[in-house]
This record gives sequence, structure tokens and C-alpha cells, in this order.
Amino acid sequence: MAETGNDKREGGMILARVTVVANRKGGTAKTTTVVNLAHEIARCNKRVLVIDCDNQGQVEEGFKAMCKDAELTSPGWLQNQSFFKGLAKVSEYLHICQPNQEKFIAPDDLTWLGALVNHASVQQDYDYVVIDTPPTLGTVLLGAMSVADTIVVPAEPTPLASSGVIKLVNTCMQAVRKRQLKAQQILLLPVMVDKQLKLHRQILQHWEARFGQRRILPFIRRNITLAEAFASQQPVQLYAPDSNGARDYQQLCSDFMQYV
Repeated sequence: MAETGNDKREGGMILARVTVVANRKGGTAKTTTVVNLAHEIARCNKRVLVIDCDNQGQVEEGFKAMCKDAELTSPGWLQNQSFFKGLAKVSEYLHICQPNQEKFIAPDDLTWLGALVNHASVQQDYDYVVIDTPPTLGTVLLGAMSVADTIVVPAEPTPLASSGVIKLVNTCMQAVRKRQLKAQQILLLPVMVDKQLKLHRQILQHWEARFGQRRILPFIRRNITLAEAFASQQPVQLYAPDSNGARDYQQLCSDFMQYV
């Protein structure tokens, strides 16, 4: 991994940065963000492991056109993890850890993911770990958040979504202050944004005033191309590289890698 000012070190070794994308509400472009952000990071020649902790397994759908013939492998760090069915190689720089949908058993404690993420092979083989989570509060989501260096909360700037996201961000910030979470950054990602709408502009301004501009990532515009790309089972950069969606996630990746 190339050294940066944000490198995480332990015993002189540069460790993988762990990012969890979370929202307790569905339909917030959470998985779309995981797919496109991970793909953009990998395009920068950074080694990325995507861990799909949502038993719906939608991350796989977002990359299927790239790895439809890929065989699942079971490296040593996965062999005692019944939650996952295997590891798929999307590209040289991008791998997906897929959930076991047929034999899904939610873990009983919050330490289940730590053993996987902190395994020496994962830390040495990857620069970034990006984790998708289910849209429900439970041991899966809490376990994922407990291993995060960065928590990204995607949300549409609408009144109902804003109320939920403010509660979630405040809860995370309080947990960090109480040292219940180790996350160094809690970042809000506005998605499905239409700056022509006065309501969207007002809520974006409210988020900036409440959390500070440094906690707000570059917004993702409302763009049908993002949904079309996911339906075609590939990242938007491959489906429509000149679209607003591709440009927005490229800009997000650039800013994200400066934060993280």
C-alpha cells in the first residue's frame, strides 16, 4: 500500500482501512455506493475487499457482469465463517466476500466480524475493506460498525430520511465518544440529490450546519443511469462512463481517499 498521511499502522505495518456503509433504512443507495465506490478505489490500483454482510447478497449482483464465471474460493480466513459462502475475484484489485444466503445464520455476538477483518492475511493483502450492511439494527450491523475505521451513512435529503440519519449519526458519535466504537470518521453521504429542489438544498444546508462541512461527502445526484447500471450488473463507470453518476462516484472516491 502506498503511504499516505492517513495510514493506519501497527508494529510498523500499514494496515487495511475498514469502511462500513450503513443506514437503518432501505432504499438509500447503500449497496449502489458500496459497488461504485469500491470499483473506483480499485481503479486507483488499490487492493479492495468488499464484505457483503447483507444476506440479500446484492453486492454480487452489482458486479456479476465482471465476474460471472469467477469461481468461489475459501481462503484460510474464511473457513470458519459460516456467514459467508466464499470469495469471488472481480478483478486483480477487487474481491468480494459473499454471504451464505441459503444457510444464513445471524451471529449472536458483536465480535464475529473482527476475527475476519483483523486476520493477518486480510490486513496484508488489502488496502481497503468496504463493508455493506443490512438496513436493520441487529448484531450484523452492530458487529460491522464495531470494526469500522470510517462509517459512511448515505441518505437522501428529505425530511423523513433526515430525521433517521441524524439519529444514526448522533448515536455513532456518542458511541465513539464513549469508546464503544473505534471509528475515526463518521461521514454523511447525500444521495439522490436534486439541487433544483428547494427542499433538498435546505436539508443539505441543515446537515452542514449540524455536522460541519468536513463530515459531508460530495453528494451523488439523482440519476437513472445508476439504477440502469445496477440492473446491467456492473458499476456505472463501465456502463456509462460519461454519465453524471460515473462522474459523481469518481469525485466521491477522490475525496474519500483523502479522508480515509
